[in-house]
Amino acid sequence: LIGHVILMGNNIDTVTELPQAWVYDVSVRRDWWGRGVGRKLMEVAEDFAASLGLRWIGLGVTAANERALAFYEELGYQVERY
Repeated sequence: LIGHVILMGNNIDTVTELPQAWVYDVSVRRDWWGRGVGRKLMEVAEDFAASLGLRWIGLGVTAANERALAFYEELGYQVERY
């Protein structure tokens, strides 16, 4: 096992009340960091969400996790709220 992504496709955003997918966890073994595994996992998650007709994906990141914040920003995700 190199990594995993856990995505649920049946969430409702608490602010907009629109349906969205939610990424609960993305994890890649440290010795595989920097090889595109996380990017591929997110691509698969995004494709799955799209196959469900969902336009939005939410996720939570600890503000101190600068590596994860930079990763999601590179993928085009934006901070919505703190």
